[in-house]
Amino acid sequence: MKEKTKVMITKTRLLKAASLGTMMAIALVLLTNPANAFRPIFMQFQFGMVGITRGQTARINVLNVGREPIDLSLTFTDSAGRVIKQTFETAEEGHAIFLDLTPGTVDDPAGRFQIHGSIQVYRRSAESLGRQVIPTLEVFDNETGRTHIALGACDGSV
Repeated sequence: MKEKTKVMITKTRLLKAASLGTMMAIALVLLTNPANAFRPIFMQFQFGMVGITRGQTARINVLNVGREPIDLSLTFTDSAGRVIKQTFETAEEGHAIFLDLTPGTVDDPAGRFQIHGSIQVYRRSAESLGRQVIPTLEVFDNETGRTHIALGACDGSV
């Protein structure tokens, strides 16, 4: 009888230790893996599809007219929705950033490359950022610098 009691006590202690260890491991994962990688999107801007060809560059511009820096991503996708080029940047107050796309090769028999531009503005703090960005997309000639297309973006509120 004494032997069975010792075995039961040992099993109970092992079960308690395993449970405590599991709970500590879960707590450790939650504490050491904060959700900093997740950046909620505050605003999103979309441009319509445009075509570019050899000798042209498409540029997404963002001007921060606010009073604090903003975190954002600029993205070019193709007509199938695949990301062609993307950057994550911080635009300081009163400054502009841009992303250029110049096609190296164009597979389309017509010599055109259909693209779509978008901008995601991420929340930096709990405070509202307000409307502090002015986004544009332009297509210009590489040789002359002449702008062929200039578009404003839609933020989805229309």
